[in-house]
Amino acid sequence: MLLRALGFAAMACAVNPAMLVLSCVLSGLGGALFDPARGALVVKLTRPAERPRFYSLLMMQESVAAVTGALLGTMLLGVDFLWVGLGGCAAFVLAALANAWLLPAYRVATPGTSAVKAMRIPSRDKPFLMLVLTLSGYYIMTVQLMMLVPVTLTELSGTPRTVAWMYAMDAVLALTLLYPMARVGERYLTLEARLLAGIGIMCCAVLAMSAARAL
Repeated sequence: MLLRALGFAAMACAVNPAMLVLSCVLSGLGGALFDPARGALVVKLTRPAERPRFYSLLMMQESVAAVTGALLGTMLLGVDFLWVGLGGCAAFVLAALANAWLLPAYRVATPGTSAVKAMRIPSRDKPFLMLVLTLSGYYIMTVQLMMLVPVTLTELSGTPRTVAWMYAMDAVLALTLLYPMARVGERYLTLEARLLAGIGIMCCAVLAMSAARAL
């Protein structure tokens, strides 16, 4: 989290494309460090029976946080980016301090295990590799949606301010529908069916977006 905070600070001070790219790399490396650690801690701190519900709540919180951040960013379009970047830096410094204070210092990795040996375990697990491959497509679509929807909305409306309404709608949908839909899905559908249905709906949405001609 401190590495991502450093990335935001560098982003705030970037004066050329090379420095901007470097700041993005720092920010990405920070996420690559803390995201897997968080996932490992979730497994450590929850019982197997609790995990589906916990992940549903976690995804709901992530969706709301992501769209709220994007909504806030849209509102700050007229503000000097130096202060926006420093604000992001401060947020991750506070998050790092909160984690250091509140989370137990668990060591989830097996001591003495080399990186190569650790990678062999998942690389031999074919169902896991299929899941990773499927979710790779999901994340590619998610990033495309986060970039394409604002561009499309701006082109159709003529102003980037319209994007704020989209993010507000997204936040409301995540708060009201994500957790109930996850609970209903648990009752009537298998995990595989829910995963494939969700990705299928996203594919249809991206295809439909290409035909959009009006707001």
